[in-house]
Amino acid sequence: MNKIGLLIGVFFAAVFSGILIWVVGLFGLGLKVDGLGTAFIAGTAIAVIGGAISWLLSLWDLKLGGGIQGAIINVLLGAVVLLLGGRVLSGLQVEGFVGALVASISIGVISWLLSLPLKRINQAAAAADAEKRS
Repeated sequence: MNKIGLLIGVFFAAVFSGILIWVVGLFGLGLKVDGLGTAFIAGTAIAVIGGAISWLLSLWDLKLGGGIQGAIINVLLGAVVLLLGGRVLSGLQVEGFVGALVASISIGVISWLLSLPLKRINQAAAAADAEKRS
């Protein structure tokens, strides 16, 4: 992965994560956020740390993996980052490690639900592209 692609990915992940953190905060699922700005700062921190972890693992040709193992690792990493963010950011309050786990799982579920329509759009576009080529 090139550096520009990594930066663009971190930017979009930061925006997306900020929105997700704000929504989870609105529902009180393990954390509270004072505002959208704080949520974007927390989302940026999570995206930067996630990008750094991905980059470090790619240096060693390692991947977090998929399936249950990858999901568990991502939830735990998200919870730790949220917990640390709650201690550093004044506008983000995390309700202990259990609250961080609940928030991390909530963020993952909401993200997955939002990705479903995008996958269908990508599949339809790929099918249309394949039809044009044949």
